[in-house]
Amino acid sequence: MKYKYKQIILSVTAVVMVVGLAVFSTKPTNAGKANESDIAVADNTATGSEENENKEPESTLATEPSIEVTDPLAASESAIDVKEPEVKEFKANNNQEVTDLVTEYLLAKLDCSEERLKEVVDDMSKIDITDISRRTEKIESYDSIEVYTIDGPTEGSYIAVSYEKLKISGIKTSSSGLYIFYVKPASDGKLKICFSDIEEAEADEFNRLVSENEDITALSNKVEEEFAKEIEEDEDLLNYYNELNSINEESSSEESSDEE
Repeated sequence: MKYKYKQIILSVTAVVMVVGLAVFSTKPTNAGKANESDIAVADNTATGSEENENKEPESTLATEPSIEVTDPLAASESAIDVKEPEVKEFKANNNQEVTDLVTEYLLAKLDCSEERLKEVVDDMSKIDITDISRRTEKIESYDSIEVYTIDGPTEGSYIAVSYEKLKISGIKTSSSGLYIFYVKPASDGKLKICFSDIEEAEADEFNRLVSENEDITALSNKVEEEFAKEIEEDEDLLNYYNELNSINEESSSEESSDEE
């Protein structure tokens, strides 16, 4: 069974505070339909009404779609060979090549550069520059970037977890963020962030490796605690994310309408 990404990158920025797990979901969709987005949107947005004006963004485990079923093949055809992950120390920047790749992706997003993005992602058809620009227009920088890398589900692949501080224009407090990336060799042999179709077994193994990794869970919990404190102490930061969540909700509704 083939899977197409809606979001291979599961963001755990404070936009939605999706923390703890990166989970690939499987939703039926029309074959050949491309879905572009790289920021996960949970159903926890503010409406902008007086009642929700100062409502704290809710925290939730990530179960929103990352990939979608597009080619229903026999289950036997989806089987892939997976390797036993090597035991490596979970620490910041423990794989320099992956660290440089993820850092360049984040900077390319801020620059909204298609030229830079095509060097670090494996399928540009899934990239919507207009949407990226809208979501990052008030982000001035990603600071103090740390990338934690573990072995991925297939030979030569990696799961990269980035922790960073987001500096947002006009807001004093920086916001803690966490992203989970799937990195693997592309058709040209270079490591890139995966947006392309993958097999069901590969997605399942990715989910298992992330969900069973205690270090990733601990780091996610750390980010959640930091973010809760940040929005509690800075009302401007809270209002910013409530506003952005509302925009994300509208975008998600429009996308659903387009699919109907």
